[in-house]
Amino acid sequence: MKRAWWPFWLWLLCVFLILVWGRPLVRHEFERSLGESMMALAAGMARQLVLGREQVAELLPLDYASLQQHPLNREFERDARELMALADIRYIYVEVDLGPAAPFRVEPGEEKVFNAAAGTPLDILYLLDAVTEEEAAWQVRLFPEKERYGLLGERNRALFAGRQPGWLASEDRWGKYLTAYAPLYLSDGDFLGMLGVDYDYGSHRRTLLLYESVLLLPLLLSGGVLLFQLFQLKSSIRAEKQARGEALQAYRDTLTGIWNRRGIWRLLERQWRLARAHHHGVTLLLVDVDYFKEYNDNYGHPAGDRMLQAVAGMLAELAGEYQGVVGRYGGDEFMLLFSNLIPGEEHKLGQDILARCRTLAIPHGFSPISDRQTLSVGAVTLAPGQEMAMDTLVELADRALYQAKRHGRNRACCHQEPKRRAG
Repeated sequence: MKRAWWPFWLWLLCVFLILVWGRPLVRHEFERSLGESMMALAAGMARQLVLGREQVAELLPLDYASLQQHPLNREFERDARELMALADIRYIYVEVDLGPAAPFRVEPGEEKVFNAAAGTPLDILYLLDAVTEEEAAWQVRLFPEKERYGLLGERNRALFAGRQPGWLASEDRWGKYLTAYAPLYLSDGDFLGMLGVDYDYGSHRRTLLLYESVLLLPLLLSGGVLLFQLFQLKSSIRAEKQARGEALQAYRDTLTGIWNRRGIWRLLERQWRLARAHHHGVTLLLVDVDYFKEYNDNYGHPAGDRMLQAVAGMLAELAGEYQGVVGRYGGDEFMLLFSNLIPGEEHKLGQDILARCRTLAIPHGFSPISDRQTLSVGAVTLAPGQEMAMDTLVELADRALYQAKRHGRNRACCHQEPKRRAG
């Protein structure tokens, strides 16, 4: 009994590895690849942005509203939005480290806004600030006098000190971002601050989850690229099966769900070839719904459709019991196909169909032969010879059905081979 549990413990171990080691690894690689791309973008923008000391001195004392209207910031925002339109970038800005000269601190009640304890100095000034048009339309300014200021975290401080491009994942009151930095220099060559690009990490959360489940999980469970390729192969096989299923729908009757005329005819052709090759018989039954027009005209087409569905379901159940198939051969006519039955069993099949139809007890007050819906059945069994055409089988079944109708309907007639006279 204990051995039966080993697949569960193996699965549990795999889940543990995924949670403890696999998922963080995938997330790290995802962030690293994206961070390096954003870092290169920030570095390119920093090289193109040229600011002189006079321009910086002009921008420093402005409040946020004035900064947004300043020509330098408007030009910066226009260029930034061209990039934002191509990727999920929400902010592009220039940060200047104020150091001890920070004019504001986090006040009591502002801790959650700035994600810092009360008394922490706001030591970052956003010299230039660009946001997406959508962000600008809805963003609420909670503290207008402090809107240009922020906090220099430990990792940010290391980037400022090193004056090298870098990236980090961060989260603030506006969301979760992957932020890339590049050093920005004045036109005279002195270090000014860092140009930052905030990539909306949240918008790619679904992509990351898909990446983890489709790529990482098969790798962990399979232990290598080979089984991952098998996973892809399974997906291809699934798609092929789906496509094959869709192709089979072309051979299904939309009303009843059984084979349509085209589908049952193809199955008959195949069964006829097999019977000829293996020298066994083919049994064909044609079933006609008695006085269907009268039923349809008086009860209405929806009721007629429901009645056909009930008859088709009954025939499909019976056909399955004898390892056969059933199809809708015409509007109110069905075809049942069987192979290698016991001689004379087609007569029993015909009687079973009539009995099961009586069990359905579908009212038919406009039938001249019964107050319940009835069926007529024509059956034939043939062992095809090399010269016998398949149409002969269908023709003989149709003749038997004609005999059933001619003798009052609600009956099953079987084609009988004429007995040869001795001598």
